[in-house]
Amino acid sequence: MPNVTALTADQYLQRLIQVFPGPWAGEAAYQPGGNLYAILYMFATVLAETNDQLAYVDLQKRIATATDTNLEAIANDFFGPGYTRSLILAPSGTYLIPETDAVFSQRIRTDIVAPKNTLAAIAAKVNEYLQTYYTAEVVGEQNLLGLDTAGGVDTIGALDGRPNDLPRIPIATAFDLQSNPTLAATVGLTTSQFCILLTYGGLVKEGWFLGQSYLGQNTYIINPSIQVISPPTDELDAVVEAAKAYGFQQVYADDRGA
Repeated sequence: MPNVTALTADQYLQRLIQVFPGPWAGEAAYQPGGNLYAILYMFATVLAETNDQLAYVDLQKRIATATDTNLEAIANDFFGPGYTRSLILAPSGTYLIPETDAVFSQRIRTDIVAPKNTLAAIAAKVNEYLQTYYTAEVVGEQNLLGLDTAGGVDTIGALDGRPNDLPRIPIATAFDLQSNPTLAATVGLTTSQFCILLTYGGLVKEGWFLGQSYLGQNTYIINPSIQVISPPTDELDAVVEAAKAYGFQQVYADDRGA
């Protein structure tokens, strides 16, 4: 937008009064409460709001300065509808908030120029997403169930007899027929497919009961057999869509067994 000084409604009003033909109305009409004053102030307000809208539109012309829902539209254009604002830790570190305009804008601009089309690049983006997603899940679980930041029971009360599955962040790897023919055969890949394998290894379960009685901790080893699964989340699938090469189809699998 050209470097033009924007006037406020009051400044526009004074300018309109200056250029309005004086003999057309008496002096009282130009004062607050006068009929002409009210009419001119209406036009001044519209002019000031038009300036604000022009300044807003000017910001939306570039990704670096775009704001609010326009960032969602930009993300949709580049990466599809699954690419949305993530939940991130608030500055206090105790609850979750959607990404701010600044954070979301930076992520969009980073992903536009990020390495793409290779298995390593896809796996790197998936692991980056998983770190954010599972961090959000842990914090959400703590807030929902009344756990403190160390994972223990707070002073208000404990959970009932239902064990709490604490999420373990999986590690993502990517492979195709050429890079890993053995695993590719396991999940039934074709030449136009690649697989995102989420490796969990095991899942820790802790039991908490009413009265804050802790009955112990067990580690349940999950069946490591690999199975094909649906996309874990739409947002993860959007991350893969943005990073993959055109014409190739992603398949998801994990090692948690049936």
